Amino acid sequence: MRKNNRSISLVELLISVAVVSIMILSFYSIDTFSRNQVLNSDRRAKVQNELSYALEHMGKYVQQGVGNNLASDNQAIQTFAGGFRVRVDFNIPQNPFSLNNKAWIRYRRAGNNLIVSCSTTGSGTCGSFTGETLSSRVMTFDSTPADNGTSVYVNLVGRYTPAAAVSLRNPQVEVRTKLICNSCSYN
Repeated sequence: MRKNNRSISLVELLISVAVVSIMILSFYSIDTFSRNQVLNSDRRAKVQNELSYALEHMGKYVQQGVGNNLASDNQAIQTFAGGFRVRVDFNIPQNPFSLNNKAWIRYRRAGNNLIVSCSTTGSGTCGSFTGETLSSRVMTFDSTPADNGTSVYVNLVGRYTPAAAVSLRNPQVEVRTKLICNSCSYN
């Protein structure tokens, strides 16, 4: 009589452990890769949303800018090192013919913050406008005048953690646009 002893050899056991280990490592690396991609996308979206909000804010007030662009001191949009400002009329009733009593909406970079503030000339008023920090993730902020002061090119670069280097976990976003003043005149 012959007994039929079927057992697993050591080689078969080692092969099955190796195959299971490879499968577990594959699933783990796919999971890690997916988590990193989601984290990167989320952080990129946060930076992009902050920069988009800042551009939307700028566009709103640049469109309301008032000025006579034949004289350089009466232009609606004036650039300076580190930012630009827009002349806006918050007075009630508005007087488009007098440029002496207007408010200046000023956009500037301070460290990694993009700050907007309001100042007045003459009897001008800022109305209900309050200054604020539009973004705290700004790396660079460039503004270049265009079309004799009736528009401005804006370039913003932001990073999720501005002090750290660019990486998958610290994405950098750059946005560029041209903001146009609808109510600026040449006369």
